Amino acid sequence: FTDGVPEARDRAGEQYGYDAPRDLLAQLDTTALTAEQTRDAIVGDVHRCCGGSRLSDDMAIVVIKASGSDVGST
Repeated sequence: FTDGVPEARDRAGEQYGYDAPRDLLAQLDTTALTAEQTRDAIVGDVHRCCGGSRLSDDMAIVVIKASGSDVGST
């Protein structure tokens, strides 16, 4: 993700932070989610944290989900 994610601020001026996306992903069963659903969960959490405040920067999030029998092979 770009800096617009961790630097998003709530109405009190507190940043979303770098730990929040990691903590969110640790709570999700990402094996059951598509890459799009994982992205949407992060975007939704940023907006929830900001309480509807307008974001001051753009956000870009890339989620790559490996699948298939070649996962982990070299």
